[in-house]
Amino acid sequence: MGSLADKFSIYKRFRSFMKAEDKFYGKLLGSSIVGVLAIAMLAGILLFVAVRDHQFEDLRAKTLEVLRKIGDAENDITTLQAAFRGYLLTGSPAYANAFQQQTALAQTRLEDVASAVATNGAMSAQISDAKRHVTDWLQKTANPGVANRARGGTPNIEDLTKGRALLDSARQSLEAMESAEQTLISAHAPDQQSLGQSFQILLFAPKLENAISQMEAGEWGYLLTGDQASVDLYRQALTDFYAYHGHLTVLAQQSNLPRTVRWP
Repeated sequence: MGSLADKFSIYKRFRSFMKAEDKFYGKLLGSSIVGVLAIAMLAGILLFVAVRDHQFEDLRAKTLEVLRKIGDAENDITTLQAAFRGYLLTGSPAYANAFQQQTALAQTRLEDVASAVATNGAMSAQISDAKRHVTDWLQKTANPGVANRARGGTPNIEDLTKGRALLDSARQSLEAMESAEQTLISAHAPDQQSLGQSFQILLFAPKLENAISQMEAGEWGYLLTGDQASVDLYRQALTDFYAYHGHLTVLAQQSNLPRTVRWP
C-alpha cells in the first residue's frame, strides 16, 4: 500500500509541476518530445534513402557488368562467324588461326555471362540456350566446314549460309537477357529518363559494331562468290546500321554527350 501511495504522490507532484506557470513546463516538455521525434523521423528517412541508394548503386553496377559481358559475347559471336566465312572464302591460315582463337574466346565470354547470371533462373536458362546454339553451330557447321576447306575442298553457297539460324537464335537469347536487365534496372531507377538514355546507349553501341561486322561479312561474301545471300546480309546489316546510328546520335544529343558516333 505504501509503495502505491508513493507512486501516486509522485504522479500528483509531476502533474502539478507540469501545470505550473500556466502549463509552461508541460508545453516545454511537449515541444521537446515533438522535436526529438521529428529528428528521429528525419534520421530514419535519411537512413532509408541512403540504404535505398546504396542498394540501387549495387544493382546498377551489377547490371552494367552483365550488360557489358553480354555485349562482348554478341561481338565475339559475330567476329567468330566472320572468321569462319573468311577462312572458307580465302583458305588463309590467318583466318584459320583467328577462327580458333575466336572459338575459345566466344565460349569463354559465354561462360562469363553464365557466371554473372547464375542466381537468376530465367537468365541462366537463356544463356544455356545461347551456349547450346553456338556449340551446335560449331559442331554441325563450322568445324566440318573448316576441316573440308583444310583438305582443299571448295566451299559453296550453302557452306556460307548453313547454320546461320543457330547463331541468330543465340543472339536472340542474349538480346532477351539485355531487355530483362534493362527492365529490372528501370523499375528501380529514381530518374527514369536519364537512366533509360544511358542504358540504351550501352545496349545499342555493341549492336552498331555488330552491324558493321555483318556489313563487312556480306561485302566479302558477295565480292568473292557473288552469293545473293551475302547481298541480303549486307542490306539487312546496312538497315540495322542506319537505325542504330540514328538512335545513338539522338541519345547522345539528349544526354549532352560528345557526338562520337561516326560513319564507317
